[in-house]
Amino acid sequence: MWDGLCKDAGIEPGKSVYSVREVARVLGVSLSTLTRWNEAGRLRSWLLGPRKKVIAREELERYLKEQFDG
Repeated sequence: MWDGLCKDAGIEPGKSVYSVREVARVLGVSLSTLTRWNEAGRLRSWLLGPRKKVIAREELERYLKEQFDG
C-alpha cells in the first residue's frame, strides 16, 4: 500500500525510512498534523540528528493498516 502511495506522490518507494516532509506529502497532510499525530502516539517518528526527523517504513505500514483495516 505504501509503495503505491509513494509512486502517486512522486516519492521513491522501497526505502527503510522517510523524512517527515515526504510522509506529509504522500499522506496529504501538513507537517504540524504529523507532529500532532506523533505527540498523540498515532504515528511515531525518530530524530536522526538535530534537525532530521524520520518515520520508519514499518511504522507507516502499521499506521496505514490501522487506518484502513480498522
